[in-house]
Amino acid sequence: MRRFSACIVIALAVLVAALLLSGTVSRETNSRQFFGDASKRAMASVQSAVGFPSADSHTYLPAEPEAVIRKFFAAWAEKDARTMEALCSVGWHERRTGVRIDWEFEKLDSVRLISVREKMTPFDSRKVFTTEFDIRARGGSLGSGRVGPWLYILVRDRPDGPWRIDEWGY
Repeated sequence: MRRFSACIVIALAVLVAALLLSGTVSRETNSRQFFGDASKRAMASVQSAVGFPSADSHTYLPAEPEAVIRKFFAAWAEKDARTMEALCSVGWHERRTGVRIDWEFEKLDSVRLISVREKMTPFDSRKVFTTEFDIRARGGSLGSGRVGPWLYILVRDRPDGPWRIDEWGY
């Protein structure tokens, strides 16, 4: 724990030194300005590189929308409903209030993402992707074989917010 705390202190010192050297903040900058603006920029930088914590803190949301889809498929292959649902938007959850989602894991043998392609969309807060995937299942709503093109719509609630899956289907 002490090693971890020391690493955090060193990282903050390096961040402050880098900001001072880059001219982003001056020695005269008051602490409210420094910790308000500079920490927001630093946090945005870290979030875009690493990802975002989800409301369900065990799942880390990737920063890039395509990575969200890849993580969703990895969770599906692992039969991890908790992660799959953490990658979905608030709107997705609201539309399913009181409805139990049956992921049909008991029928699923495997699922493998083959391709992901972004479609052109004119919105900063919404992206549409076409996917193709191979699913092997004993019955179930998707059957077995290659599926595609299958659309995934991702949304975010603010320009620097995490991308989440809002809907999918043909």
